[in-house]
Amino acid sequence: MNSKIFWSSFFFSLYLQGLSLYFYITGVVGGRSSEITAVFQCGSLLLFTLISLNIKEYRQNLLRFEFVDILMICFFVLGVIDLSVGNITYALPQNILIYFTVYSFSQFVARGLTFKQFQTIFYLSTLFAFLASALTLASHFMGVSSLVNNGARLATGSSQNPIEAGTTGAYALLMCFFLSMRATALSQKLWFLVCAIPGGFIAILSGTRSATIAIVLGVAFILGSAFLFYWKTPGSIATKQSSSSVAYNTLIALACLFFSVHSFAPTPSATAKEGLKLDKTLERIGSITAIVTNQVPDESVGDRYNRFGKATSTFLENPLTGGKIYSSGFVHNAFLQAVSDYGLLGFATYVVPFIYAVFSILKVLQLSYRKGLAYLTTEAWMITAFAVLLLIQALVLLLIHVDPYRTYLTPCIVGMLIAFSRLRIPYSSKLKTRNVSNQPI
Repeated sequence: MNSKIFWSSFFFSLYLQGLSLYFYITGVVGGRSSEITAVFQCGSLLLFTLISLNIKEYRQNLLRFEFVDILMICFFVLGVIDLSVGNITYALPQNILIYFTVYSFSQFVARGLTFKQFQTIFYLSTLFAFLASALTLASHFMGVSSLVNNGARLATGSSQNPIEAGTTGAYALLMCFFLSMRATALSQKLWFLVCAIPGGFIAILSGTRSATIAIVLGVAFILGSAFLFYWKTPGSIATKQSSSSVAYNTLIALACLFFSVHSFAPTPSATAKEGLKLDKTLERIGSITAIVTNQVPDESVGDRYNRFGKATSTFLENPLTGGKIYSSGFVHNAFLQAVSDYGLLGFATYVVPFIYAVFSILKVLQLSYRKGLAYLTTEAWMITAFAVLLLIQALVLLLIHVDPYRTYLTPCIVGMLIAFSRLRIPYSSKLKTRNVSNQPI
């Protein structure tokens, strides 16, 4: 592998999924500070950019400006102006302008990612997420984990943020599960399936409902897309099944059933190692069903409904330009935050680039399914599935948790999705395939 591709991908992956690992390490050594965190995030991005600028294809992609790129820059300018000179009544974190600039920079440089960088980032970011999940789970079993919300939720190391832990856990589970489905040998499939377990435990123990939703949607996509490929190939479902693949598929079905039962049917009397109030944790996860069935929401969900209503009212009062940055407070929905802060201007500059990325991915999926079963084993499909799983996590976070100014992960993912839309997948005819015999659904 080209060393520039590897090291640029390494530092990008460190930014994308290395933060939980950083929190774990600083939690062990007790050396976390805002300055060190800034060095970690900014250093990762800068090293990635400096190395990538020596890659011709990356430079060409980075310097490619289209309408969607101009919209993203316009939103950045709007945010900088308001954060710099605006009279903001909402209490803001210290150095938020620096955070917003760094996170927007990650979105900008991610636009230039090449196909080979995407491939390498997939593996390296999965490795970082798995390590963070495994170490956090190990610390929990040793009784030295970080607990928040009165012992009801698990966090990673020094972060004190269960959402970060849950998001990392969901990422690790989904990517390892996809690798398990993609592997050819049964031993590899089972190995990656085992590697997915720590992420699943961390997602649940963190009590993060968005992580649970992302897991459900991601697993449904992985299984559903594989089924569609087999379905479109006449006779493939019947002819490709060996005894080992049947056993594997049965194991997956049982695992999905177990996950569903224990996520949405918590046991009130449950207890956990060293004080984690597992009954409260599972009760929080189980409340997802109450939201879906439109039952009385808990305090957290009810508060979000109120914030959504306030943001909607702010937008309707001034639909063209909105209220002002944080005029509705922290909305817990990045799209509503943008339109309430900037009206239709916010919709155009913030929401449209995301919509563009979504439709680009949907178009690629449509073309991918036409390729047939052999396409399932190509690197092009791997990158496509990677982009979809990124999209799922970003969408859930944008709808439930984050705003456009204070999150490191979602701007970076949107930049990656813009880059993916320009890779011309699956138009390339130079697609390497593997033997698809004995491939379970």
